[in-house]
Formats: sequence, structure tokens, C-alpha cells
Amino acid sequence: MASSHALVAGGGAGDGGGPLRLSIARRAARAARRVVAAGSCAGAGAAVASVQLGAKQSTTAALPELAYGYGYGHAPRRREKTPVTNALLGANFTVFPAQLATKGALVDKLAKVNSAVAAGQWYRLLTAGFCHAGLLHLLVNMYSLDSVGRGVEAALGKERYLQVYVSGAVAGNVASYFCSAAPAVGASGAIFGLVGAQMVFLKRNEKFLGRRRVEHAIRSMTGMIVLNAIIGLTNPRIDNWGHAGGFAGGSFATWLLGPKFEYHRRVMVDNPPINVVQDAWQRAIGTG
Repeated sequence: MASSHALVAGGGAGDGGGPLRLSIARRAARAARRVVAAGSCAGAGAAVASVQLGAKQSTTAALPELAYGYGYGHAPRRREKTPVTNALLGANFTVFPAQLATKGALVDKLAKVNSAVAAGQWYRLLTAGFCHAGLLHLLVNMYSLDSVGRGVEAALGKERYLQVYVSGAVAGNVASYFCSAAPAVGASGAIFGLVGAQMVFLKRNEKFLGRRRVEHAIRSMTGMIVLNAIIGLTNPRIDNWGHAGGFAGGSFATWLLGPKFEYHRRVMVDNPPINVVQDAWQRAIGTG
């Protein structure tokens, strides 16, 4: 059974152990002081709270918190700030003892097995992401999830983060289904999806976060991805299609769902493409 080992260099892109450092957060905080409250993305996650022009009283702005989310060890990495990551870690650590207790019967029911998926058991495209081929496989993936996931959750908000995680898990197993006949388990498709989400978030919001720092972070993450791909090519047990599909799924989900910050009439708004789709749909229904 193919396993999906997650990121070898799981924590640190950027200077000093994280893609963005405190200077980025301070820069984002200065930008946030020039904008007014803009609400939240419809059904998406974290609201953009900021400060009215010229006002003396400041409130907690989402944008500097997003920057902090990518500086490993800063506030949003606290466990109480990232409940979805906590829940995902708990789910994976709960399933593994159940695998052992059932002597593999649970894995047989949940793993990505092409014949079972073809027979209509589509749920396996998600549930395979919560099973693991062994204790080391589990620990490597959970270390990577803990290192990467907390910053992404802080940036995207709970709902969007969960949507991106699920998108990466399913997309990774879909790619594996079409491109690999071997059964597969592992959370690393979802984790590679979070890496893709991180890169999309940084690139599309680089004018607020600092271009040079963002470019350095993306180069570091790209090197980490290439290293994992090379390792995967040398180990037939690693499902590289699952990794690639997960990365693509998480990247696309983040592009669609946001956050995508921009100025509109001196107001910072979170305006991802999903908003355009929803507005068009509402107009179509209203005129239909």
C-alpha cells in the first residue's frame, strides 16, 4: 500500500524559521491603520477588522494577524487559536489506534482502493486521508500538519481552512485514483494542499506583506516541494500523485475562497473570486 509521507522540511521557509517575521506584521499593521472595518467574506472565515481613517482608537486587525500566522512561534500558532488544526490532529491520532485494534480491517474500509472507489465508495477519497501506514508515517504527517496548518488556519479562518484542507485531501486522492493503481493512505495530500494555500495567500497579498519577504518565502517553500518530489521519486511507497493533486487542490481552493485583500474606495476588503460567483448567481436568480 502506498503511503503519502508529508513534508520533509516541515517548518521553515523564510528568515529566522518562518516565511514572515515580525517586521512583516508591523508593516501590515501600519497598512491596516489606514483602512476601515470591512466585514467578512460571505460564509468564508475571518473578518477583516481594522481602523477608521484618522481615528485614535485602534482595534485588532486581521491582516497583521495573518502575517503573524506565518511566523512560526508567534501568537496564532497557540493551540487555542487554531481549533480546527487541533481537531484534525485529534482525528488522525484517534483513527490510528482504531486501525491497530481492528488489525487492518478499518484501513480496508477507508483506504483509497481504486476498485472500491470505482464501485461507488467515493467516501474513500476523503477517509483515506485519516489513515496511515504505520506509526512513523503518522508522526511525520502530524508534525507537518502542526507546523504548517496553524499558520494557514490563522490566515484563512476556521471555515475556509477546513474547506481547503478537505479540498487538498480529496484532490490528492482523486489524482492518485486516476494515476496510480496502488492503494493509498495518508494525510499528506491535504498537507501539501495547505502548502499550496500558503503560497497562494502570500503571493496574492504580497503588496501588503512585503514583496521581497514573500518572494524569499515562496522560494524556500518551492525548494522544500522539489526536495520532497525528489525523495518521492526514489521511494516507490510514496504517492507523488497524491502530493501533486493535493497541492493543486489546496491552491485552487485558496485562490477561489481567499482571502484576497484589496483597497476599494480607501477601504480594505476581502474580495476573493467566490464573491463574484455568488453575486452573479444571486443576480441570475433575481432576474430569472
